Amino acid sequence: MASKELTSWDILRDPNRILLEEDYGSWLTLLIYLLTWVVEIGLLFVIALDLLRR
Repeated sequence: MASKELTSWDILRDPNRILLEEDYGSWLTLLIYLLTWVVEIGLLFVIALDLLRR
């Protein structure tokens, strides 16, 4: 499945196009990306709170 490169104008015309499943490979991959971001943001908050309490 070859997909053409999206231009900025393509994204502006149809913003939901970037969220289609084939762009990420699978929902499992998307879930892994989401969980990774949640863990990273959580760690940043924990580190920030730890530094502020000192």
